[in-house]
Amino acid sequence: MANAWFVIVIVGLVVAGIALVPAIKKRNRLSVESQSGHRIPAPDYTQDREDARLKHMSDEDRAWESATLQRHHDNQARAETLAKQRQ
Repeated sequence: MANAWFVIVIVGLVVAGIALVPAIKKRNRLSVESQSGHRIPAPDYTQDREDARLKHMSDEDRAWESATLQRHHDNQARAETLAKQRQ
């Protein structure tokens, strides 16, 4: 019976430790931000992904994308015209 209690206590401590790790990391990050007086910006990978996407596109892919974008713009213009006519 003593072994069962020992196991329950150990499991409880492990679960508590796992639950506290994110809170401790957040507190440390906030502490660094408050000491430096400014927020640490998150990295923005949007432009990197777009550059890589464009780099690996074939001419056929570029033509397809251009045609799709043109159809989209035409559809938006048509929808705006219809909305104005209904008013």
